[in-house]
Amino acid sequence: MEGNEEVYPVKSYEGFEQKVVDGYTIYKSSKRWVALVVVETSNGRELRLYSWEMRKGEWKVALASQNVGFWDWDVIVGKVKELKEKYAIK
Repeated sequence: MEGNEEVYPVKSYEGFEQKVVDGYTIYKSSKRWVALVVVETSNGRELRLYSWEMRKGEWKVALASQNVGFWDWDVIVGKVKELKEKYAIK
């Protein structure tokens, strides 16, 4: 993995191979983990959003991975800031 020591629990499935390249943990507790993860697939590199939950001592996918590389992150960040300010969310 490039520049990150975190081991993300991304699994390959049904002939769909995925290799973690890098990632960023947005939130992690003993029961929930949310992260942006760059994976290498047969389709090339994709930026995916994952959410896992701890079940019986193992991280299980709680939110199916979503390709979010095409999202307009500048707009999203702006909206997050706007809504947090508007509703006094800290």
